[in-house]
Amino acid sequence: MVLVLHLVSYIAGLAAFCFALLSLANGLLYVAEVIEEHSAFAKTVGQRIIYVCSLSFLSQFRLALGLTPRVVTGCAQAEIVLFGLLLQNFSRHWPVISVRSLTFILSCLVVLLSHYLSFRHFSSRSLAAASHHSYPRYDPRKGRYASQGAQTESFLEVATYFGVCVWLVPFYLFLSLSANDNVLPSAGEFAHPPLPT
Repeated sequence: MVLVLHLVSYIAGLAAFCFALLSLANGLLYVAEVIEEHSAFAKTVGQRIIYVCSLSFLSQFRLALGLTPRVVTGCAQAEIVLFGLLLQNFSRHWPVISVRSLTFILSCLVVLLSHYLSFRHFSSRSLAAASHHSYPRYDPRKGRYASQGAQTESFLEVATYFGVCVWLVPFYLFLSLSANDNVLPSAGEFAHPPLPT
């Protein structure tokens, strides 16, 4: 009986994973359709997402994490270059993004560099906190246990950082790549009406 329940639980877990994956795919298709149908509004939203992410990134690194200047400048420079390159993809030709353009290729490379630097930063902080992990010493002068020097972020904080600061804008541009094939002409594209014949 226990073996059957374990088997049923694995099947139910697999079915739940499949349903979650299909729901995610359905949501991504819907967002891609919205980008295709409302390309001018999607361009404005994309630009504003970049502005909000850059301000969020700078304020988070300066205020919340209290990093050393070397780490701040390395990550900040990569993120500022990334957001500048991604902003160039929202040119007047948007949503037509050429995957062979130098801007797009550099954007992809800087996204990888930004992801690597962010991952390295959080893993080094986690390792530093783990190496300082020991039994806290009791300080009789303060009447309490001494606090540990290293502090690490929770998984939710790291996942939020990666989702908002590292993956949001590149993923938005990735979804808009399919829009350049299927965008309908909008009313604002022609400066002059066609001449009567």
